[in-house]
Amino acid sequence: NGLPGAQRKTFLEMAAKGAQYANLFLPALLIDLAAFNDPGTEAVFRLWAKAPPADSFMPQEAIEAFVIAHVALARLRIDLPRYVEGSPAACALS
Repeated sequence: NGLPGAQRKTFLEMAAKGAQYANLFLPALLIDLAAFNDPGTEAVFRLWAKAPPADSFMPQEAIEAFVIAHVALARLRIDLPRYVEGSPAACALS
């Protein structure tokens, strides 16, 4: 928390890009990044807006990251990802 705003945002973006679904800190990291309300973070949130793997080691955290990414994209007024009926992503969420 000791980094200036721009450096903190860059740090959070890098951490989010390198994180994995089985990371306990990912949801908090995404929430902190979303607080910047910066459309420039779209690519990071799109990464996590993909359906998590069905065999995720920690499914609760994976779904939490998925939901946070969608909320962040919606707050930024960015179109949400579309899921094709019958696709693996759609089936995972049904």
